[in-house]
Amino acid sequence: MREQLITPLSSERTFLSPRATRSLAWAAWGICILLIFSALTIWFLGGGNPLQHASVLLISIAFACFGTVGALIALQRPKNTIGWIFCLVGIGTGITDFSGAYTSFGTAHGHVLLPGSGIVSWLGDTIWPLNWGLMLVFLPLLFPNGQLLTRHWRIVSWLTVMMILLSMLISQLAHFGPASSASSWNDLGSLINLLELPLTIAALISLILRFRRARERERQQIKWLTYGTTIMATLIVGGVLLLPDPNGLFQLIFPVAIICLPLSIGISILRHQLYNIDVLINRTLVY
Repeated sequence: MREQLITPLSSERTFLSPRATRSLAWAAWGICILLIFSALTIWFLGGGNPLQHASVLLISIAFACFGTVGALIALQRPKNTIGWIFCLVGIGTGITDFSGAYTSFGTAHGHVLLPGSGIVSWLGDTIWPLNWGLMLVFLPLLFPNGQLLTRHWRIVSWLTVMMILLSMLISQLAHFGPASSASSWNDLGSLINLLELPLTIAALISLILRFRRARERERQQIKWLTYGTTIMATLIVGGVLLLPDPNGLFQLIFPVAIICLPLSIGISILRHQLYNIDVLINRTLVY
C-alpha cells in the first residue's frame, strides 16, 4: 500500500465534513464566476471592436473552465487535491481578469482611475505567483491522484511554497515600497522567476516517472493531460508563428487553446471509463 504523504497541497485526509466540503467547492466556484462575470461586464462597458469583445468573452470562458472543472472534481473527488488546485486557479485567474479590466477601464476613459485602482492592480500582480506555482509545479507534481509520487518529492513542494510566498512578498514591496527601489525589487522578482524554472522541470520529471510506474488507468489519465497540453501548446505556438498580428485572429485562438487544459484534466479524472486516448491521438495526427 502506498504511504500517505502529508505535504503542501497533498493529503489523502480531509478535515471537513461532506457538507462543508460541498459548501466550500460551491463557494469557490461562485467566487470565480462572480469575479469573471464582473470583469466581463467592465470589459464590455469599456468599449472596443467586435473582435475584442469576442476575445474577452472567450478568455472569460477559459478562466471559468478552471473554476468549474475544479468544483466538479472537488464535489465528486473531495480527497483529490487536483480539484482544489483548480478551484484556487479559477479564483486566481478571476482576480487577475478583474484586476486587468478594472484598471484598464479608467485608462480607456480619459485616464481617470477608478476608486481603489492601485490596490486592485497590486492584487492582480500579487496573485500571479500563486497561479504559476499551482499550474506549473503542483499540477504535474500531484496529477492524477493528488498525491506525491514518493516522499522524496516533498522538497519540491515545500520549495515551491517558499518561492510563491517570496514572489508575493517582492510584489508587495515593489508596489508599496519607495518608488526609487521599485526597479530593484522587480529585478529581484525576475531572478526569482528564473530560480522557479528548475522546480517546474522537477515536477515534469516526477510526472514522467509516475507514468513509467503507473498502471493502465493512471497512464491513460496522464496521456489525457499530455494530449490537452500538446493541443494547447500547438495552437499557441502555431498562432504566434503563423499570425503576425497579435491583435488579430490570435486573440480568439489563445483562449480556445487555454480551454483544452482544464477540459482534458476534467475528462481524465471524472470519467470512470476513459476513451482510449491512443486512438484519439492517432486520429488527431492523421487529421
